[in-house]
Amino acid sequence: MKTKRGKMGVWLLAAFLLTGLAGCQVQRTQEPGLAISREGEPVRVMPYGDRYHDRQEDIENRVQSFMVGKEFSELPAIQVGDELLIEALNFEADSLAVYDYLMDEGGRMVSDFKAPAVASFSGGDASWTFSHGDTHPHSLQRDSGAVHLILIKVRIAEDDFVFAALLRQPLE
Repeated sequence: MKTKRGKMGVWLLAAFLLTGLAGCQVQRTQEPGLAISREGEPVRVMPYGDRYHDRQEDIENRVQSFMVGKEFSELPAIQVGDELLIEALNFEADSLAVYDYLMDEGGRMVSDFKAPAVASFSGGDASWTFSHGDTHPHSLQRDSGAVHLILIKVRIAEDDFVFAALLRQPLE
């Protein structure tokens, strides 16, 4: 009797474990990825995900933590008329919104929130032309030029995801 109970107990335990393990299998969703390049050179992207991008303070905190240990002169340079190629790595979307903000030396936004430029994805790629021009005051320029925060907002499956890149517009 004990051997039958023992075998039955082992089988019940195995069945419970297999049921538990099967229930633990959750389909994992990969975080969306975005690649940005200028003239074939990759530009480092700061992913924000679907949180911490609605308030200006949250965006500034993210930029400040990204810039720890970096110099503004190390940022990729961009000129008026340069085109950024934006590639969706692992998601599909119809369009994206691109915001361009000026940043001061402390990593704070000094230009107003303004209407974004809207670009459409075609085959997973979109492009945006830098056209900020010389509208920034000279007080925001530093030896390395003016710093721009390019904020890209994409709607994926009813959630807004945000990506950002810091670029430097050299003095002319």
